[in-house]
Amino acid sequence: MKGKDVLSDGLQISRIEIDGLFGELDYNLEIPKIGGKHPGQLMLLYGDNGTGKTTILSLLHHMLSKADAKGHRSFVARTEFKRFKISFANNFSLAAERPQGGPGPYTLILRKDDIVVDSVTVSARMDDDEIRVTSGDVDEGRLQAIFDRLERGRATSFFLSDDRNLNSDIFDDDDLAEDDFSLHLTIHDYQRIKKRRYRDKANSDVRLNSSISRVMQWMRRQALRASNENQQTASQIYVEIVKRISSGAADQANRDSARSAIQSRISSIAERTEDLVDLGLFAGIPSNEFYNLISKLAPDEVSLVAYILDPYLESLESRISDIESVGNRVVKFRDSINSFFNRKSLSIDVDNGIEIRTLDLNKLTPTHLSSGERQLLLLLANVLLGTSTGGVFIIDEPEISLNVKWQRKLMGALLEIAYDSDIQFIIATHSIEILSNHDDCVVELNA
Repeated sequence: MKGKDVLSDGLQISRIEIDGLFGELDYNLEIPKIGGKHPGQLMLLYGDNGTGKTTILSLLHHMLSKADAKGHRSFVARTEFKRFKISFANNFSLAAERPQGGPGPYTLILRKDDIVVDSVTVSARMDDDEIRVTSGDVDEGRLQAIFDRLERGRATSFFLSDDRNLNSDIFDDDDLAEDDFSLHLTIHDYQRIKKRRYRDKANSDVRLNSSISRVMQWMRRQALRASNENQQTASQIYVEIVKRISSGAADQANRDSARSAIQSRISSIAERTEDLVDLGLFAGIPSNEFYNLISKLAPDEVSLVAYILDPYLESLESRISDIESVGNRVVKFRDSINSFFNRKSLSIDVDNGIEIRTLDLNKLTPTHLSSGERQLLLLLANVLLGTSTGGVFIIDEPEISLNVKWQRKLMGALLEIAYDSDIQFIIATHSIEILSNHDDCVVELNA
């Protein structure tokens, strides 16, 4: 290994290649490009039943997931193919290869510009008539080194499967309900099905509550960071003010600062922080009081006040610039959710967290939402979190549980929240509403 070829700003997937899927299907899937140059944020996979859409999405998720003891390597081992290769925008690629085909052992290979950088063999064994990869079947150190080199530790794979479970390494499986049906073989089938549904609902609720909790932790960290930066700069501001007062006079340019310019600057700060204050990310300023006091200043006082206020206003503007993008993303998340909800609305702020209320202001818990509403909140909350780290959101048939109107709006909401971030969406769908509204992002599977 030479140099430090680390995937830092090229996390976008550019191409997926599959040879010998199910022993017979070959695909070369290029992510639709932006302006013909760079891979975009959205790929919609479309194809007939039996073309392997769900299997491709599952393989993609498990290939990009680094955690051990979560079945990632086992799923790849038990899926029949010769080669599954993921190429990234910066010319790295990650491939699982078994030239002989079939399920079983494979080699995971990391390449840069088609030159092998690292590789590890993943063995497999039969266990209860199923192929499994256990801790002794792969060199975990080599495996994690490959992922570390890809820096996929900061970019997570999320997979919303067709059973509406959102799977990701960020979720703690210890919190999920156990599937213990095999321990109760005497229970009637109806009771077993009912119990499975209860377990799935419980797990869905755990993931939803976990996601909401992580959103609030993330927001509070941003608010705390901004507060700490304010405390660190407060003493510098006062020192600068004292220096300016002790210097006696501002230079002529500052003396001639117009009253309207000061008021305009304060008004701009107030406007930029309106949403940030509502979200609890910024303390706000007494803009009206400032505005009125400046209006009453004598002409010869205006320039001195502007000269003294300048370091304070500069510090506010700097803090706003640091946290404004966070606020904008949270507002997009809130407004997107509310554009879907009917007869209820979501609010969010650092102090109260996420609250959902009916039109008559009765409070609802997120777990009391409909299945479609829970799915939407779970998905958009994790997209919001992903905007700060990057990630790949893999979704199988998002139209499930969503009415036609919601299907029409979903892609726009996802892309709006993820705008200007390292998030990508790779989605399999049969929805005409989704496909027709984003036809430039459609990749058809032709078996």
